[in-house]
Amino acid sequence: MRFSGDGRWLYVRGAGRSPTRVFRLDLSKGTRELWRELAPAGASSTGRVNALTIAPDAGAYAYTFTETMTTL
Repeated sequence: MRFSGDGRWLYVRGAGRSPTRVFRLDLSKGTRELWRELAPAGASSTGRVNALTIAPDAGAYAYTFTETMTTL
């Protein structure tokens, strides 16, 4: 998705539905760690994070979320 401002980290999304996991890869060590799990409060597992952007210093982020609601 993006590199950190200092070039140390690469932020990547995990596959799957809500919550969306965002990992950061330490490029010098080759390690991966969970950075955030993203989903609005009360969202079901049928939702999906669409667009996601992270500030270069990772101090802020924004995303859009879509959830399909159905009744049988």
